[in-house]
Amino acid sequence: MPIKTVLTYADGTARDDGRLAATLAVSRHYHAHVSVVAIGIEPEIPTGAYAGFGETAFRNDFHGHTVAGADALARTMRSRLEAEAVRSDVSTLVTTPGALSNRFGHRARYSDLVVLAAPEDGRFDRTDADAFEGALFTGDGLVMVGPDSMKPDAKTVMIGWDGNVSALHAVRRARPMLEAADTVEIAMVDPSSEQAQSGEDLAVMLSRHGLVVSVARIAGDGRPAAEALGQRQIEIGADLTVMGGYGHSRFREFVLGGVTRDFPGMSNTPLLIAH
Repeated sequence: MPIKTVLTYADGTARDDGRLAATLAVSRHYHAHVSVVAIGIEPEIPTGAYAGFGETAFRNDFHGHTVAGADALARTMRSRLEAEAVRSDVSTLVTTPGALSNRFGHRARYSDLVVLAAPEDGRFDRTDADAFEGALFTGDGLVMVGPDSMKPDAKTVMIGWDGNVSALHAVRRARPMLEAADTVEIAMVDPSSEQAQSGEDLAVMLSRHGLVVSVARIAGDGRPAAEALGQRQIEIGADLTVMGGYGHSRFREFVLGGVTRDFPGMSNTPLLIAH
């Protein structure tokens, strides 16, 4: 499916500039509409926490302050987008931290691509993490995570392949990027015989669409899969990496770590993920 709507968010932090720059680069490349969600985070106040101290007025004061901040941020984003002369819209989202993932995910359902900034120091902050997981799961979205200066016109694409359905979803939804590439490599870390065969089958399928495809079996040598794929990305000079999000249970990913959580912090080029 063509990329016609690109979504991102602003939260009033220093990261907004890079996030918006990356989104504009992608939208211009695909001649797409830009949607920005101006997020305001209000505290989660337990019921009764301020009983006897005007709790309702206290809550309303916090809410009103957050709404005003989100509205001001939205006005700033509209001005910036008008100056960039792109087709765009800006909406606000006032939410508690606990509801952010779900509510942002609902916004992501109606976009073709969600653009997020690469994590600093190898880890997402709370808002980035919630937006990422919301877009991926609640939104069932295609998510691009990358540096502020990302270049969407990838000529060498690496597919991090493990044979799972999530990886297949990512590949299918990344077709506009794959078809624009000169070469595509399907990279597998210590694949089982079944996974290796699925990689070969994928290569055949993509080659029938006119893509130049190769398959690489990478020895993990005891390294995490994320590290092995990150090294391979550097070796082949990949401009974009495509992978499935959370190939096994989210609980296991959260507790033990995994490619989906670890790789974005290691990648210096855009990473395209779907679930």
